[in-house]
Amino acid sequence: KVPQSPTFLKTRTAHEVLETLNWAQVTSDFVIVTLAAGMGKTMACRHYCATRPHAYLATVSPHTKNVHAMLIELAAELNVQEHNPARLTRAIGKKLERIGGGTLLIIDEAQNLVDDAINQLRHFVDIYGCGVALVGNDEVYGRFASKSEGRSYAQLRRRIGKRLNRRQPLRQDLEAFIDAWGVTDPVAVKTLIGMGLKGGALGQIDKTLKLAAMLAMANDEPINARHVETAWKNRDVEDIA
Repeated sequence: KVPQSPTFLKTRTAHEVLETLNWAQVTSDFVIVTLAAGMGKTMACRHYCATRPHAYLATVSPHTKNVHAMLIELAAELNVQEHNPARLTRAIGKKLERIGGGTLLIIDEAQNLVDDAINQLRHFVDIYGCGVALVGNDEVYGRFASKSEGRSYAQLRRRIGKRLNRRQPLRQDLEAFIDAWGVTDPVAVKTLIGMGLKGGALGQIDKTLKLAAMLAMANDEPINARHVETAWKNRDVEDIA
C-alpha cells in the first residue's frame, strides 16, 4: 500500500492564499500570488474552487502561453462552446461576468504567460467585472516589481489590487504538515524541517515521507529519523547537511 499524503491543510500560508483569492472574488480585482515551489499554492487554489461557487482554475503551460492558446484553455475549463476565434474572448467574458457574490478566474503557473495574455486577463477584469488571480513563482512578481518596463507594465501594475509574495516556507507550516503525517520522533521532525527549508518546502517533505513511511511499514515501526534519512538518500536529491 502506497502511503497517502495528508489532505488539504489550512496552514498560515494557505490561509493567506485563500484570503487573497477571496479578496479578488468579492471585489472583482486583479491579484498576484507568488510562492516558492512546494509551498502548496496549487492545492490551496483547488481547495478554494472546490468550496466556493463561481471560482474557476485554469493551469497554463509553455504550450498555452500565448493569447489564443490561453483562451482555448480557458474555454475548456469554463465549458464555453465557441468555435469562432473572433467570438471566443466575448464568450469567455460573458461566462465570467460578475454574478451575485462575484466570479473568480485563477490562473496557475502564470509565469508561463506572455505579456499580451496577461493583458487579456486584465481586459476580463475591466470589461466583465470578474476577479482574476495570477498564481505562480517569483518570476510573476518580478515582472511587475520593476518600474522601468514601459507603459503596458505601468498599466498592469495600477490594476493590481493585492499581492501575496512568499519566497521561504514558514516553519510553522512545515511543522503542521509533518504533524499531519503523524511523525513524532523529534530527530526525524528536525531533519524534515531542514529538508523543507532547503527548497521544495512541503513537496520535498511529502516525497521523502512517502518513501520513509513505506520503509517504516516494512519493519512495522513508526516513522523515525533512520527511515527519513534513508528515504532522503534513496531519493538522491542532495545531502541532508
